[in-house]
Amino acid sequence: MEQLRSRRTLIIGGIVGVIVLGLAIWLILWLSFNGLWPIARDIALVALAVVTMVPLLALAYAVLELARTAQSIKSELVPLLDELKATTHSVADTARTASEFTVKPTVRTASFLVGFQQATSVILGQGHARRTAERRRRTREEAAALRAMEERTAAAREEDLVADGLMTPSSHDNMPQTFNGVGESSDDYR
Repeated sequence: MEQLRSRRTLIIGGIVGVIVLGLAIWLILWLSFNGLWPIARDIALVALAVVTMVPLLALAYAVLELARTAQSIKSELVPLLDELKATTHSVADTARTASEFTVKPTVRTASFLVGFQQATSVILGQGHARRTAERRRRTREEAAALRAMEERTAAAREEDLVADGLMTPSSHDNMPQTFNGVGESSDDYR
């Protein structure tokens, strides 16, 4: 059905093309025999000028509309940008004021208190040496507690192995040594 329609369209188009070509040839011959080529040329130039004026007028109208639209956007955008600039200045002033009245005094006060605390600890003798000695004492106590716990765990493991029959009580000397957490063998402290 589609092929029949397309074939029919081609046939009709071909017939119309032949008719138009025949009319063009007839017109050329008629103008030539009657000597009307100068008149035909003038008519064609006038028609071409009229046809050219239509897009030119449309283009001029489009340029005018574009200029009018740009003017409208400018009249709406300029006040908006001025308002945005005023808001930006207001926010900057607010931030500056907040910094001057809240942040700077707070930082000054905090730095004064830290300096006062350091000066007091130096004057009253509660300084670096005492804290270092206390830290070392705590580290030694933690190491001793860890060592005692490891020794209890090793003894419990040995008792379990002896109870299971996997080890005899005399093979204790062959067990690997545990570490005291500092990187030294626990045998160094016995």
